[in-house]
Amino acid sequence: RDPSFFNWDVSFVGNMDGRRFREHADRERFFATLGRRLKSQGLRVLFRGSSGMSEQDQIETIQRSIINLNYRSSCDHRSRAGVEGSWGLPERCYGVPARGGFILSDQRRHAQDDFDLASEWADYSDMEDCIARIGEFLADFPRTRRIAEAAHKRVMRDHTYERRAERLLNAAANWRAKIAPGSP
Repeated sequence: RDPSFFNWDVSFVGNMDGRRFREHADRERFFATLGRRLKSQGLRVLFRGSSGMSEQDQIETIQRSIINLNYRSSCDHRSRAGVEGSWGLPERCYGVPARGGFILSDQRRHAQDDFDLASEWADYSDMEDCIARIGEFLADFPRTRRIAEAAHKRVMRDHTYERRAERLLNAAANWRAKIAPGSP
């Protein structure tokens, strides 16, 4: 809750190698443009690939960034014409809050399935909205931390791997009970 604790105003650590992985080309372009624009405002920005970073270095980056961004996932790539991209939540939408970080994500249709959009989630629609939202959250640090802490509580309560495995096993048992009542 101390703004002086943070090394970065905005960060993203993840795959941005659009030449090697075409599904990340949009992400690479987005962060290149966003980085130039934010740095021109004097913000402390770190956008980099995770290759060569230890897990502990990645965690420290998350925890020392006021805002951690999410933009697209490899599952969002439209490899075939007419196929809708994924609107699910990539792992970072859970991993960043699990480590106490604040995440500002591109809009995700299924965010409402796992988070309270009013108190545990923050998103943006496009480049201009992203820049505006970054300014908004940097200007209201207490609100940003409240959202981060609420999202952390939600992830730790409902979205650990153990909880998700329990829900999957319960769903399978319920399905089995419907199609074959009385079977184990």
